[in-house]
Amino acid sequence: MDYQGPRPPDAPVAAAPPGGVNVTVVAFNRLECTRRTLAAVRALAGWPHVLTVVDNASTDGTAAFLAEALARGTVDNVVTLARNMGPAVACNLGWSLVAAEYYLRLDNDIVFTRSDWLADMAAIAAASPRIGCVSYPIYRTPGEYLPASIDGSPAMLLPSHPWSSPGGCMLFTAAVRRAMGCWCEDYGTYGPEDGDMSRRLDQAGLLRAYVPDFAWGSHIGHDDANIAAYTTRKQTRQDYHKRDHTGTFTVNCLLYGGGLRPLCMERRFVPRLGGDGRVAFVLDRDYLARWGTKMTAMKKVMGDLVNLSGQPG
Repeated sequence: MDYQGPRPPDAPVAAAPPGGVNVTVVAFNRLECTRRTLAAVRALAGWPHVLTVVDNASTDGTAAFLAEALARGTVDNVVTLARNMGPAVACNLGWSLVAAEYYLRLDNDIVFTRSDWLADMAAIAAASPRIGCVSYPIYRTPGEYLPASIDGSPAMLLPSHPWSSPGGCMLFTAAVRRAMGCWCEDYGTYGPEDGDMSRRLDQAGLLRAYVPDFAWGSHIGHDDANIAAYTTRKQTRQDYHKRDHTGTFTVNCLLYGGGLRPLCMERRFVPRLGGDGRVAFVLDRDYLARWGTKMTAMKKVMGDLVNLSGQPG
């Protein structure tokens, strides 16, 4: 699944320590959010890790800040993209650069305030092969989770309903990553790739667990008035892909459920390192040939069924 991806031009990529986590932080603007997110990783993780930041072509000073952080050693790897490709593409790139025992996607607006937050995630993930991913209860209230312990695992929570796990904070073992492949890159910059990953984990019969701590920290970007336009665009794009019957998310879920598309996801875009040190991407034509035609056909079938159901009998 991995390939010899691009490397930062001025330094080798730092490797993960034994038993460690590939922590890939996906950033796009919101510099102050990024500062706080990275500081909390270094200060409070409580578990060996390598910290990689993939910058989605930020325009607010993030690039200069990350260059300084790399020079100081407060981050281990920095990769800058030529344009904003969204969190799925960025995280897939970060994960592909550093092999590790665990893989965490962390968005640049998740700030932990508790110690050993990463250690607790890894302990739950390692407890049983039945556990597909581990998150924190970022969006839901305590009454929406069920306490559980699987195969002697530490105490954890399971969702009471099959809503999506929060893509901005999801940890996987290397074995689960091999089984599930990549984040789906079909959805563009603000898509429901977290819902897609959650659906594939469910389809594979794996559990989506949560650390039982509702005082874990803050989702600081979510309520920030400065990113109102960002959140509006994100919600609009997600609604588009999840629209009834013919949305890309709906169609992919039908393909997974019918065994017409593997649960182990391939990459849609292939990275290329430019002369300026930034990473650009090209569409994988083989991927498009395999899945684009099938998805288009399924969308047409679903649209035809909807039209037929609306006709008088």
